[in-house]
Amino acid sequence: MYSNQERLDFFLCYVKNNRSYVLAVREYLENYPDRRIPDRKFVLRVENDIRNHGVVKFKKRNRPNIVLTPDTQLNIALYYEESPENSLNDARRDLTIARSTIFDCMKLNHYKPYKFAKLQHLEPNDKQSRLEFCMNILDRHFETNMFHNILWTDEASFTTAGIYNRKNIHYWSQQNQKKIKTIKHQGRQSVHVWCGIYRNQIKGPFFLDRNLNRQRFLNLLQEDVLPMLAADGEVDHIFFQMDGAPCHTGEEVATFLNNHFAGIIGPRENLPWPPRSPDLTPLDYFLWGALKDRVYKNRSHNVEELKERIREGINYLNQSGSVGNAIRKLEQIYTTCIAQDGGHVEHLR
Repeated sequence: MYSNQERLDFFLCYVKNNRSYVLAVREYLENYPDRRIPDRKFVLRVENDIRNHGVVKFKKRNRPNIVLTPDTQLNIALYYEESPENSLNDARRDLTIARSTIFDCMKLNHYKPYKFAKLQHLEPNDKQSRLEFCMNILDRHFETNMFHNILWTDEASFTTAGIYNRKNIHYWSQQNQKKIKTIKHQGRQSVHVWCGIYRNQIKGPFFLDRNLNRQRFLNLLQEDVLPMLAADGEVDHIFFQMDGAPCHTGEEVATFLNNHFAGIIGPRENLPWPPRSPDLTPLDYFLWGALKDRVYKNRSHNVEELKERIREGINYLNQSGSVGNAIRKLEQIYTTCIAQDGGHVEHLR
């Protein structure tokens, strides 16, 4: 709040400069450099007070004087126990209690506003398939260290426009400076990326000019993925994991993988991957988020620059030790999924 003297001093500058807000701000800063600058609406309210009341003082609002009694606190607590998603304005309307009183009550009783976690929708039969899969993999892991023999794979898209989330970006100022962020949605370019994670390293990336179909995915496996793994001598004992994307379901793909790998974790395989389960693979719960955080720090001007940023991001993650941490977390995630009877685990990590 501003004192009466501050209101009067600024309003005198405003009148002296022929009601020019900009000139008034300039003179006020010269005379009182340590004071806050009122906004335009403030000046209009002061002028209205002088016209209507003859003084530089706001008229008191006719607000009900509600004391934060134990009964009031109990009513507010019961209201939010029944309707925890309602806003303070909803509570003000329904309880006929001042919003500030409700806020003080929530703060006094240590209530805080929390955001919902967005999770993949599960169909009725998904929990059972997730439960069986996690139990099977954990049994194998305790016997043969299974998590260290799985090549986790997935594809993702990156764009030169990056990601801009208004809720996560802000600036602090005494006034609204009307700052902007330019976003290039029109004319943006994108690139599709295949990556794998094996033990404590990210394998790839391999860039795809177009969306994958079954033939392009088979070509990727034959021409890029298998030669890369064969060069490292890591094929015979690897279990190849893939989700239920249509390009992964071809008979030629299954035949090729069965001929070169120890086993397949995928749709309609001996180790069937449960549908709608991105929270069970380290690429979804770790890699793509961590990689995009680095790639999108600065906007890429073309596809080649975007690809180079992706390569640099993967090199950084490989050297940081975070990949190994993500793999070691698998045992905890799968155990939690079993404890949840195959339910969601992302919000519990």
